[in-house]
Amino acid sequence: MIRTFKKTTSTAHDRIPPRIIDELEDDTLRMLIRFFKRSEASGDWPVQWKDAVMVMIPKAEQFKWRLIALLVTPYRIWARDAGRKISAWTTGLKRDWIANGPKKSSEDAAYDIALYSEIAAGNLGQISVVIMDDLEKGFEKVNHADLLAKASIYGFPSDIAKLAIAMYRSPRRIRCGMAYSRATRTNRGVLAGCPIAMGLLLLANLKPVDDFWANLPPRIRDNIVVFRVYVDDFIIAFRLDSNKLSVDEMQTIVAVAYIRLSSAITKTGANFALGKGRVTATDIELANKIKAALN
Repeated sequence: MIRTFKKTTSTAHDRIPPRIIDELEDDTLRMLIRFFKRSEASGDWPVQWKDAVMVMIPKAEQFKWRLIALLVTPYRIWARDAGRKISAWTTGLKRDWIANGPKKSSEDAAYDIALYSEIAAGNLGQISVVIMDDLEKGFEKVNHADLLAKASIYGFPSDIAKLAIAMYRSPRRIRCGMAYSRATRTNRGVLAGCPIAMGLLLLANLKPVDDFWANLPPRIRDNIVVFRVYVDDFIIAFRLDSNKLSVDEMQTIVAVAYIRLSSAITKTGANFALGKGRVTATDIELANKIKAALN
């Protein structure tokens, strides 16, 4: 596990490169493992470890930044090992709409959409529509108490959830160059940069997506060919038959599906990012009508 870290991996305030742990004596490593197990039993970390440094990574948009957490090396080693259990939990959910996880990538979802669009293009009267959106500050809004409650409902490893959230609740400081902000605490959000964060974000999204899919009218569901959630990105692809449906009917099917999904997500305290949603279609007129209906 330790050797999966790059030698150039950045360090937090402890300044311990992960790969150096591999050079410790076996007795010392056994003590570290016992320490991890003791922390799992208590549900907390030593105070000296609970200090997250938030590094500002520039986004594609000008003057916008993404905060990535640099956490102490012992925690990162534990979290990467715990991530294997989270991967097994994700696989065990058996939900086809989950696009992230073991042997999955965002490219897989893109390939599925491209395949169905090509099929639609080859059939007279078939129209492909894809609608994409992402959660506004998805990593920052999830409620810790809600995550712990959902962990028991959906079988998420509770010891891992408790320890990860204990770290998320620790003081955090934003670093900009050599300057650091004042420390602050929060009872919301998961830390991008933690291997467990994506699993917890998925945990937060399970109920709204399950509710959306379970309550979707067959007339709408039967026209959906791809539905994927990749971390905090949502993709719905439709294949519509213009030989059977009018433009207004097709617009209604797509718009109602999106509105229902947005409503299910809003009930949990989250929401789609304003102005970031995208609608594409093989019929420009239909795409414009759907955009007008949703704006």
